[in-house]
Amino acid sequence: MYSLSRARADPRALMTTGALAFGLAAAVVFSTLSPAQLELPNSAPWQSLVVSAAAAAVGATHPSATHSTTRNPNSTDPTTAKTRHPDPMAPPVRATATQNHAWWRSLTPAQQAQIVAAHPEQVGNLDGVPMSVRNRIDRARVAAELAALQAAEPSAAVMPDDMAAGAIAVPNPAYGVWQDKMSALVNTRLALQTHPDMALVMLAVGAERVDIALAVGDVDTADNVGVYAQGLFSNTSDAVDVRDVSQQMYDLERQADQLITLSKRRDLTTALVMWMGYDAPQNLIDAMSEKQAEDGAVSLASFADGIKAVNPSARVVGVGHSYGSTTLGLAARRTSAFSAIVAFGSPGLGTDRVSDLRVPAGDVYALANPVDPVAGLGRFGTVPTEMPGVMRLSTAAHLDLKGPAATPVSLKSVASGILGSVIAFVANLPTGFRQHNQYLVHDSTAEYNIAAVLADLPDRLIR
Repeated sequence: MYSLSRARADPRALMTTGALAFGLAAAVVFSTLSPAQLELPNSAPWQSLVVSAAAAAVGATHPSATHSTTRNPNSTDPTTAKTRHPDPMAPPVRATATQNHAWWRSLTPAQQAQIVAAHPEQVGNLDGVPMSVRNRIDRARVAAELAALQAAEPSAAVMPDDMAAGAIAVPNPAYGVWQDKMSALVNTRLALQTHPDMALVMLAVGAERVDIALAVGDVDTADNVGVYAQGLFSNTSDAVDVRDVSQQMYDLERQADQLITLSKRRDLTTALVMWMGYDAPQNLIDAMSEKQAEDGAVSLASFADGIKAVNPSARVVGVGHSYGSTTLGLAARRTSAFSAIVAFGSPGLGTDRVSDLRVPAGDVYALANPVDPVAGLGRFGTVPTEMPGVMRLSTAAHLDLKGPAATPVSLKSVASGILGSVIAFVANLPTGFRQHNQYLVHDSTAEYNIAAVLADLPDRLIR
């Protein structure tokens, strides 16, 4: 989930929310704008880095000096996949996750160690390679990647090419990119230090950004494996994002385990992946388009295929918030790896028909808080909670479970029709934005329901 937690702490974001309120209202009326969380991302701290040498992983001594510019350089659309590289000692090129897995299994332990030593950054991100192997490789790479990046620090300012007399230096865009990548690596290291049992199952250091995936539980053996995709403003360089969402993953996985225990199904095991493997929109304009969701869907589908290749009996559950649910919906049109999907605060799944999703009938779920301005928009297809074939789950307070904050403002007596809708929408914006960020609040009904879907306990669902 990414969202408005930063808006509460950042007064600049609150000012932005107020300034854009009427614009968003008009957008809903005319269906020309996709509102989402309104906030200004905080820059994660990157100063005072303490860089240590990397430990070897499965025989690896250091990562290659050449870094991939994509999340997975060896993964592609299955419909256009090419056969793997003829050299059996080189990682596959443009192969499917199934082909990658077959290649890995064909190697002896000695060959695997040799491959990892030569190509750690590729094997560590290769869908179809066991997550336990990827974790060993990628954890060892964090410090080395930090050291390599720090050594390549660019100038903070540069002189213009057409320098005239009296010209002054201007900010260097490359320096901002470098800062973001440094921050992402520091945030990843901190998450692993905070949660030592968490696995790092993807670390893709690209030209523009760093993509990561952190896992709770054993993805290679778990009966139920959740893959969580976030939305607008999701960014590995944001310390708050990585810290808060990694904690939410822990809480959600524990909730699923508790439900399994209560249901006397202790034979079931769960794992959950915080997947930050795509270029999520960083502004409202980009969030109006499906383009980044479409690009992310390719990577997400491949990642899910990789889980199934290694753990064929796993029930893979796609979990998506906001724009991330659109990415998830588009991924579910590309692969049949998902046994179920659950979307919350969703602007749409990229379709008007649940039958377009390659998910078993009856296993698509959606949650929407009452005045969440994104959940009722339907920017990218039919509103999920209103789509035939999708089961709507409750978010209201239930017994000792929490519901969404605040009570919506009712202005029916003030005006009716379009004008009344606009007035009510604007009046409820502050509440709506809080609600958009509250689906994974610990011990809430929404978190409980998402955990019940993850644990495959339909009789426990609250509707």
